[in-house]
Amino acid sequence: MLLMPEDNIGKNKMEQHVYTLPCKPGSVYVNFGAACLNDCRFCVKRFGKFFGYELGKEYSEKPILDGLESIKNKCANISEVVICGIGEPFLHYRELIKIAKHCKRLFGKNVPVRADTSGLWWKSNKNLSFLESIDSLSISLNAESEEKYLKICQPRIPGAFNTLMGFLQALSEEREKRKHFPEIRLTVVDTSRKDLMPLRRIGDISGDCPVPDIQKCREIAARFGFPLIVKHLFMDSHDCWDAEQIESQTLSGKYLEKCVECKIRHV
Repeated sequence: MLLMPEDNIGKNKMEQHVYTLPCKPGSVYVNFGAACLNDCRFCVKRFGKFFGYELGKEYSEKPILDGLESIKNKCANISEVVICGIGEPFLHYRELIKIAKHCKRLFGKNVPVRADTSGLWWKSNKNLSFLESIDSLSISLNAESEEKYLKICQPRIPGAFNTLMGFLQALSEEREKRKHFPEIRLTVVDTSRKDLMPLRRIGDISGDCPVPDIQKCREIAARFGFPLIVKHLFMDSHDCWDAEQIESQTLSGKYLEKCVECKIRHV
């Protein structure tokens, strides 16, 4: 959904910081911008647009607050808020905590707030205070080995895979110390559908992205005591979407017809 001033709805002329997805009715997504420590081969920022609209590349607090307020005014049945972005939201650590707390005040304590992360920020900021402000954490694993991780995620920092493993270990140990702990899951993107890989950047070559070993990824997740979720590539993430149609149906909790036909639920 495009969250724009009323006179701009459907014109696709403003960058978006709060939006919904047609395949996840009831979920509200908060975009923290494109800054990231990875350059994943499957990332949706490689598309020209994402479900027909532009996602803001820079973190900006005001459009986030305005967008959340707009959602609140249009729908009272929000099922979750996801702090994500087309980058790494934890690069804005204090701001993430602030927005998470604001979402609780705005939508109520019973609406869960989830944050998505690669975990690589842990290399320079070993701080787990955020755990008190969110209900769940989704961590991108995406590969069972350092070799594959380097090829799939193309990290911009040295020792990325080891940093991720260290972050998972720290979370596993921290869980034993806390009475209340957010739900944590690891995710892996199935890159086997080469026809669905975004190939809109110079240098992308069809078929050269490895496919993660799902079973081995599941074993890594189990070693730290977390479940693994398999995510799928989007079948259509840039063309033929109408903002007003998405808004009217996703906020009412309904799937669009083309999303029902897709048979894939993106989590």
